[in-house]
Amino acid sequence: MATTITAAREVEEDVTMRAVLPRLITAATFNLAFLTVMKTAAASQRHLLLTRKHQNKFLIISQE
Repeated sequence: MATTITAAREVEEDVTMRAVLPRLITAATFNLAFLTVMKTAAASQRHLLLTRKHQNKFLIISQE
């Protein structure tokens, strides 16, 4: 009897894992893609800010 109950629980856990695992993989894939896009956007903004900083420095020096 105990063996049957244990086997039933293991089957139930296996079914649950098979249902949940694809959702976790999908969420992880989305999160990785999102972080990649955010990192790329942040790098682009950082480059833009550095470029503007150097342009402003040039304008200040040329006005003196």
